[in-house]
Amino acid sequence: MLSGLALVAFAVALTLFIQGQARERVGDMPLTGALPEAERVMPGGAPAAGGGPGAIDLGSMTPRQAADRLFDRVMREDEAGNTAQAQQFATMAIQAYGMLPPSEIDADAHFHLALVDLVLGDTDAADREADLILALDPEHLLGLSIKARVAEARGDEAAQEAAYGRFLDALPGGLASGREEYQMHDRMLEGEAVRAREVTGRN
Repeated sequence: MLSGLALVAFAVALTLFIQGQARERVGDMPLTGALPEAERVMPGGAPAAGGGPGAIDLGSMTPRQAADRLFDRVMREDEAGNTAQAQQFATMAIQAYGMLPPSEIDADAHFHLALVDLVLGDTDAADREADLILALDPEHLLGLSIKARVAEARGDEAAQEAAYGRFLDALPGGLASGREEYQMHDRMLEGEAVRAREVTGRN
């Protein structure tokens, strides 16, 4: 595990990289050089007042916050179709999560890592992350979602249908549980439920 000094150095390097990648937003294109206004922070956690790309200060975050912020960036770039950018940040995100102590790698962190692995096209790594989630709870919605996505990426329709079937079976109880990670990914779970019904033909 890296020292605190190494973590700070990584955060500084990452901040500089983000600033260097900044570019003008065009139309409805997602922000790619800076975080959305609501996510910009200055030292001490105070929101930046109209700051530009340099308003983000990863050095003021905890290592987990920095890793999660990188995950968010990867997802935004991937959804915008910026493959090269997404993959660059994906590699950084894996590094950032790798710096965390084991106690901070919870089901949500495994889910983030699995999605990042899929952005990089590494279905084996994503599958391992799903297995780690399901080892904690065999009906965990995030783990079953990753299993379905991995199967889809591999072109395994039978495995995808089976995973989505388990997802739909677990969905009512999972949503009723009020788990924090489900609340954080509520929109994703809604979308997965729609996709699961399409794949399985269930209502």
